Amino acid sequence: MGTLIGNAKILVVDDDPNLRKTLSDILRVKGYANIVAGTGAEALAAMEQDKIALALIDLMLPDMTGLEVMARIKTVSPLTEAIILTGHASIDTAIEATRKGAFSYILKPYQMDDLLLNIRHGIERQHAQEEILRLASHPRLNPNPVIELDLDGSVTYLNPMAEKLFPNLIEMGLKHPVLAGVEELFGDFREGRRSEVVRELMVEGTTFEKHIHYVRESNLVRLQLLDISERKRAETEARVRLEEVERMNARLIEMNSKLEQAQSQLLQAEKMASIGVLAAGVAHEINNPVGFVNSNLASLRDYVNDFMDILDAYERTQAGLPEKAGYFAEVNDLKKRVDLAFMKQDVTSLLAESLEGIGRVTKIVQDLKDFSRISVEEKWANEDIHLGIESTLNVISNELKYKCQVDKTYGDLPRVECLLSQLNQVFMNLLVNAAQAIETHGTITIRTGTMGDQVWIEIFDTGKGIPPENLKRIFEPFFTTKPVGKGTGLGLSVSYSIIQKHHGRIEVESNEGKGTIFRIWLPVKQPA
Repeated sequence: MGTLIGNAKILVVDDDPNLRKTLSDILRVKGYANIVAGTGAEALAAMEQDKIALALIDLMLPDMTGLEVMARIKTVSPLTEAIILTGHASIDTAIEATRKGAFSYILKPYQMDDLLLNIRHGIERQHAQEEILRLASHPRLNPNPVIELDLDGSVTYLNPMAEKLFPNLIEMGLKHPVLAGVEELFGDFREGRRSEVVRELMVEGTTFEKHIHYVRESNLVRLQLLDISERKRAETEARVRLEEVERMNARLIEMNSKLEQAQSQLLQAEKMASIGVLAAGVAHEINNPVGFVNSNLASLRDYVNDFMDILDAYERTQAGLPEKAGYFAEVNDLKKRVDLAFMKQDVTSLLAESLEGIGRVTKIVQDLKDFSRISVEEKWANEDIHLGIESTLNVISNELKYKCQVDKTYGDLPRVECLLSQLNQVFMNLLVNAAQAIETHGTITIRTGTMGDQVWIEIFDTGKGIPPENLKRIFEPFFTTKPVGKGTGLGLSVSYSIIQKHHGRIEVESNEGKGTIFRIWLPVKQPA
């Protein structure tokens, strides 16, 4: 730690206790002694007790503004530098802060590296000001160039270093580049609007910090030039490093975007794999209603043919009346042969069954379409979780109905902000796993409820349970205990990622031989 840092004490003035403590701790770690204050009054009291090199002052304080605090600090300790921190920026405030003597003006939330750099430069300036005052009474001994001139613009004194660096300064007077901009300050000095100004100056490749100070007692303007070339080089290096960090950050954002795309593709791949596992059952579910629809339609075709025969007979009868009354016998024979009364009743029933079967097929296909929808197309929306569970149960009904009974105890859930098709994938993974864990016949219980601003979904099976050594690994990608071809090992890993994406959590409890409970917690509203 350098002597400059080690001897400098910083005052942190902020009414936010958490921010105050955090900043104090960071400064202490960086080697800066510091004290804290929550109000302007506390800050001014601290100034009476300690020598403060630099004050970090929040613009908005409960008892006075940060600018008022800074002005009163400058009255007590003119050499103390001040950095104004604010979350409510305006150009006017920044100008006013600078005019009143603030070293810098930093917006919240600030970058800590930027703040620490400003703190270091502020302390360097405070140290330089002290050094200027110390050497002011012995300008010949000052290793930095010192120039004095009166308010008429005449150069009255150059110390040896100034004479060495600027041999023609007295001859050129205010036209010399070193004195550029000094004359315009004379009015402010005379009127007492300011007593000191700091500017930068470049001379033959060397960067100086030009301290222009009005000495009222002698009515002179004293300039001292401090070589800050090393500091400027450090700032340039810091800026280059910052640009490199920004480039790396942009690259990181790009890589993160690609990772999200890959995760989305993985999610869809797992979804398609899950549908592949269910394909046989879904085909069976569709084939059943399609089978009886086909059968019914075949019967309807025969009935319609018979109806056509009867209608033909009636037409012939009508055409032949009254001369050919014998046609009535043919009509009556046909009616008996085809059982017209039964046909009329059965046609209605067959059509109703066919329509119901087609409805089942349509529902299964729609549920499959909803389930397999590409996730990137889906928008966050307030959804009914129970509808999602029911839709999933319909898709996987063939996986469940021969092995287990499904009991449902639904609570009164609000609509949940979510991506429902992704949650349906979680429900399907857990329900299919539950069914596969049941070896003969068992029960799957689905319960839902709310707690505070969260909803929970619980899926309990009476299957064989999960061994303890596997329980801690079930959410790992590609971990599976199923035979080859029975699972990808991605189902629970993807489910875990989906719940994390929803800012929720998933819990599991299992006892071998008794069963397993998966419990999902989801916020009703996603955080902003």
